[in-house]
Amino acid sequence: MTYEPLKNIKNTRIIQLEPASGSQSLVCNLREISVTDSCETYDALSYTWGEFKSPKTITCDGHSVSITNHLHCALQHLRSPDAAITLWVDQLCIDQTNVEERGRQVQLMERIYRQAQRVVVWLGDEDGNSRLVWKLMRKLLHIDETSPAVVLARNNLESLGLPGWRSMEWKNLEKFLDRPWFKRIWVLQEVVVSTHAIVKCGQDSLLWEEMVRVIKRVKFAGLSTSGEASYAEHRLSCELVTQMDHVRNYQKQGQQRVNFFHLLMSCRNRAATDSRDKIFALLGLGYYDINPDYSKTETEVYLELATYHVSQIIPGGRWQRLSHPQKAEWLSDLLLCACNAPIQRLQGQLPSWVPDWKDGTQREPIVRFGKKCIISAYNAGGDSLGMVQICNDTQLHLSGKIVDTVAMAGTAQIKLPNRMFVTKHHGVISAWFAESNIIATYCPQPYPTGEPMNEVYKRTLVVNRAPEGGEASLQYVETQYGSLISFLRGQMACMDFAAFHERHSQLLQGLAEGRVLILTKRGYLGLAPWGTRIGDSVCVLLGMPTPTILRSEFDHFKLVGECYVHGIMKGEIMKDERIPVETVILR
Repeated sequence: MTYEPLKNIKNTRIIQLEPASGSQSLVCNLREISVTDSCETYDALSYTWGEFKSPKTITCDGHSVSITNHLHCALQHLRSPDAAITLWVDQLCIDQTNVEERGRQVQLMERIYRQAQRVVVWLGDEDGNSRLVWKLMRKLLHIDETSPAVVLARNNLESLGLPGWRSMEWKNLEKFLDRPWFKRIWVLQEVVVSTHAIVKCGQDSLLWEEMVRVIKRVKFAGLSTSGEASYAEHRLSCELVTQMDHVRNYQKQGQQRVNFFHLLMSCRNRAATDSRDKIFALLGLGYYDINPDYSKTETEVYLELATYHVSQIIPGGRWQRLSHPQKAEWLSDLLLCACNAPIQRLQGQLPSWVPDWKDGTQREPIVRFGKKCIISAYNAGGDSLGMVQICNDTQLHLSGKIVDTVAMAGTAQIKLPNRMFVTKHHGVISAWFAESNIIATYCPQPYPTGEPMNEVYKRTLVVNRAPEGGEASLQYVETQYGSLISFLRGQMACMDFAAFHERHSQLLQGLAEGRVLILTKRGYLGLAPWGTRIGDSVCVLLGMPTPTILRSEFDHFKLVGECYVHGIMKGEIMKDERIPVETVILR
């Protein structure tokens, strides 16, 4: 079918789905509307495309058009036997062969979903287990309504009229939450901006708010009964729903835009068929004046975003009047995302300071680890930002102090598919800590700060922070280290996963993953990105909360990643006038 060009850049199309039922063919007609016309009424569909294998057909404006099985199933369930219904569906309402139109329509998508009278979340057709899942969710809703103070736990489920923890119903719920919709990045905007949303699976439906209440109950109860991979997917789905609810409530309170870069960071592991959509799918929720342009490569899109982000805090930028600490956090967000990308970056294409959004994070940023963001807990670079300048499109010029050189660095890598099941990776973790113990023995006595070496080592392993964000007490450090020893001795082989995560996650999960212990020439211990080499520089960039590892290459540096170095996290280097401030060129 050939689409008629839209008459205005603020226009879109909607379909009128003709009445039918059962096995009757799908028939629809397109109609052009203006998104600025609030009188138009339509439902907007939030769904997953699925693959174009064995596509189905719909008759659209008299022409046979191929659509995915997922959409075909959704339209069959949504159509009415008695009257036509009006829908906005991206697969039909956008000319997918027109790159320019796709970009313009993505710009309008936030308004399209916001103005819809209803957003219909289509999770797919029902199956033998989904009806049981829906029954379980309604039981959970009843408990939430009648006994909101009751906390679900594995030992009280049956007394509340729920299936026992080991029953198939809970496994079916986990499988249900593994449906593709829960992993898709586009659905965040589609639901967040909606005024009214309903969730449908076959003939069953719940209000979006009801779905959220169910998910929160399941998430906080830690009711997983499945293996490692299944639990990881289940947890990711729960996190997406609670995140969507948080952003949706934020906007309902009158806050029209969220911190876009924080949103990007939190959605980094979401699925997108086109990696450029990792950016484009969220633009409607932020305040970045970037237009989706599918004629640009992913490298160009990622570089444009990073350059725009930096440009906002230099003279002439929107946020040039922010305080130095605010500007420092703004810049830190960018560098943290670049630091914590997978090792397999778009090699040779992206500058090292530009985040590669194609894949998920390799490790949790140090300043964002734990229950609370602890970015204010460190102040390695002091309160002044210094130079911020982009040169030749790919170079970022900053002010900093090169303070030390890496003398020893670990090589063992901890890479956990799911941090909740660390007991299955005992050998990998044991090798990591054995190597770290050896490196620590080369640390000079006394430590440069005068602290006992044994205490410094233990504090370094937890970056000297408690999960609540404050500086770790000696008692906390010793408790964490004791848990480590018990784990290594095999005394924690069988534990409740949720309890294990709550009590022991900081030392055995997250912080060590993707990092290695390092020792510098000046005798400092630290945690640095896996891949850090002997000879790499330890740099404190002005205004940044943590030091960074840099690798010298000709006339510039490559950004390797953020690091924790015990003894220089509170601005000590900035007070040392013997170390000069210099221009650090990143590329």
